[in-house]
Amino acid sequence: MKIVGVHKENGTISQYKLDNGKVVNKEKCINMVKKGKIEDCNIGTNKNMEEFIRTNRNSEDENGKQITNLNDLPTF
Repeated sequence: MKIVGVHKENGTISQYKLDNGKVVNKEKCINMVKKGKIEDCNIGTNKNMEEFIRTNRNSEDENGKQITNLNDLPTF
């Protein structure tokens, strides 16, 4: 599965749309990435020691466009 869209609340990504149409919250998506269920992503930790999802360097969307940041994905 891949992340194909994001939903933001107050400028922060709170939900992720997967290529199967399912929408998951941040916590569930982080767990899916950790289990290897989400392609082209990994987990980082911010300065407040909170986990977040980030793309691998060579990620592409369904049209072959390079994605360097989840903020570049379409919103829903």
